[in-house]
Amino acid sequence: MSVNVENVKEIVNNFAKKGVAYIIGLYSFLYSDYNKRYSNVIETLEPAFGRNNANMVYSDIEEVLEKLDMSAKIKIEDKEISLREYLQKYILEEHISKIIFEEVEKRFA
Repeated sequence: MSVNVENVKEIVNNFAKKGVAYIIGLYSFLYSDYNKRYSNVIETLEPAFGRNNANMVYSDIEEVLEKLDMSAKIKIEDKEISLREYLQKYILEEHISKIIFEEVEKRFA
C-alpha cells in the first residue's frame, strides 16, 4: 500500500498548528514501541503541560494515527520508505523543529 506524501505532511502540519505539545507528543509517539507509547507520551508531556493536556494530546494523536498503516510505503523520488520513518524524519525538519525551539525560548526567557 502506498501513501500520498502531501496527505502525511498535512497530518503533521495540523498537529503543529495545535502547538508544541503536539509535536513533542508526536515525536514521543513515533519513537516508542507500541506497548510504551502511552506512558512515553504522558511522561514526556506531563511535566510541562500537565496530565490532562498530555492525555488529550495522546488521545488526539492516537485517534489520527491509528487509522494509518505505519508500514505503508511512501515514495520519495525513486526511494520507498515506511510511513513511520517518513513521519520521524518530517517532524525533525527545520520548520517543525523551529516550533519546538520557539516554545523553549518562550518558557526560558
